[in-house]
Amino acid sequence: PLPKPVGDDFQCAVAATPHTLLAVGGVERAGLLAKQRGIWQYNAHEGTWTRAGWAPVAFEGHLCALHDGRLFVNTALPQEPSLEADELDALAAEAEAEAEAEAAEQAEPAADQAAAAGEAQGVAVTQA
Repeated sequence: PLPKPVGDDFQCAVAATPHTLLAVGGVERAGLLAKQRGIWQYNAHEGTWTRAGWAPVAFEGHLCALHDGRLFVNTALPQEPSLEADELDALAAEAEAEAEAEAAEQAEPAADQAAAAGEAQGVAVTQA
């Protein structure tokens, strides 16, 4: 039978050896105040489960793997909602409007400088 924390909230399992299975179970108390997920090891020869360590509580996935003798578990992030076509069009139009406004703001100082230069030349000509 599965240990209660594994049976209540089974997260992932990976074969460590041909006769050993590691499984990450539900949230348990790892210390006085700390809570983590238990990593349980199943020994097929003896038919027993023993706690082999702890995984982070934030682990919310079903993927785990062994690498260099260590168990790695994924921390699933929430999926971004997909944007509909009309939302994408609205975002593109907004970005285009912002770019046009920025270009207009940059063009104004250049026009003012050209007008000021023209006035200065006109003053110089009339004085000469």
